[in-house]
Amino acid sequence: MPEAPAIAARVAALRGDLGELSVVQRWWLVALVVVMALPKASNFSPGPTSYAFFLVVASLVAAAPWPMVRRGRRWTGLERAALALGAWLLVSTLWGRGERFDIALGATVLAVLTALLAWRVVAAVDDHDSVLRLVAWTAAAALAGTLVAAGPLTWMDHPRLIVLRPAMPIGGASSNAVGLLLVLAGLLVGVRRCPRPWFWWLLIGVDLLLVLQSLSRAGWLVVTVFGAIELIRHSGRVATGLAGAATVVVGGTVTLLMIRGPSVLVDPTRWDSYGRGLATWGDGGPATLVLGRGAGTVWAWLSYELAHTDGPPDSYLRTTSWGELLYHPHSLPVGVLVERGLVGLTLLVLLMVLVVHRCLGVLRTQRDGTDTLALALLVGLPAMLVEYYLLRGFPSALLWWFVVWAVAAPVTRAASSEKPERNAVAENVVS
Repeated sequence: MPEAPAIAARVAALRGDLGELSVVQRWWLVALVVVMALPKASNFSPGPTSYAFFLVVASLVAAAPWPMVRRGRRWTGLERAALALGAWLLVSTLWGRGERFDIALGATVLAVLTALLAWRVVAAVDDHDSVLRLVAWTAAAALAGTLVAAGPLTWMDHPRLIVLRPAMPIGGASSNAVGLLLVLAGLLVGVRRCPRPWFWWLLIGVDLLLVLQSLSRAGWLVVTVFGAIELIRHSGRVATGLAGAATVVVGGTVTLLMIRGPSVLVDPTRWDSYGRGLATWGDGGPATLVLGRGAGTVWAWLSYELAHTDGPPDSYLRTTSWGELLYHPHSLPVGVLVERGLVGLTLLVLLMVLVVHRCLGVLRTQRDGTDTLALALLVGLPAMLVEYYLLRGFPSALLWWFVVWAVAAPVTRAASSEKPERNAVAENVVS
């Protein structure tokens, strides 16, 4: 066991590492912990207080005195695509003024604000090396806030197991898959780019424990695939990586079948909800096909959550004029197509194509930690598409956008330079 002076010295060293960040960047980390640790009304819904608090905190961070984005910089295609999608989200919300238009507009503003806030933080950093260090500390802050958020949640009684399924940090356990994967990738960047790798390995262990106990299909799968590919990329141990991934996938599938039943593999309720949702879009006429039915008109998820802040409802299905629908789409493409139309889906597909293109380019050309982030984005993309992260799980969306902008940041100035001790750490990790 380390003696007290040694522990104090390590803590002091970590404080020194944080001191390398600017005051505004440290404020970003504190705000992120607060946002991730928002008090939950239940495991089902964060409650109206948490949504309002997130809006306030995110607005304050966005208004912080960040360094000005350098003049004359050229806007990238990815930035233009994100801007076009955000503008259309707002326009389509105004177009489909449903019964709860105020709530739909508030949810859309939050979704757009998350992308803008993440871009603002990354764009204000001078060099790529600093971006990667900020990514590592952002992952640590997100993990800290998630642990706080997981604490007061109620235990969920499964047929053969009682387990705590924390949110990441808004929603049920399925909503933590992409968030915890991106946190894992950011912590691995900390191992490679920051001093004191023991600290980052410790946090990685905590992150993996959260994924393990969440009983999330998506969480287990994406972390397993990501870990196997990283092992193969950095060690060349193809057989070991594939064998380990296969063992986890098979063992995890059997475990989930025993605990959660056959619906863990195929959920007919989701497919029925998809079909009915698409039918509402197809029956709406030419204008609806192009422009959509409007935000919150088919899946009024925020209104539904605010009405059930005292715990999960008896059923997650809503009876509508189109039949029974899940309270939210459980699919980003389906939700965008039905409520935002062909225009919205086209802009979403364009954004995702540009993200994939950038990630593939980074994997081919960079070995500085950005490649690890790019791989996490690619592996987590299917889980992004079968959930409603970008338009519903705002803190998870904030992490996703932050990593996207970090991967898309131009490699200039001190882009690929690493301190000698960090190179040594990276070589040890690889070997």
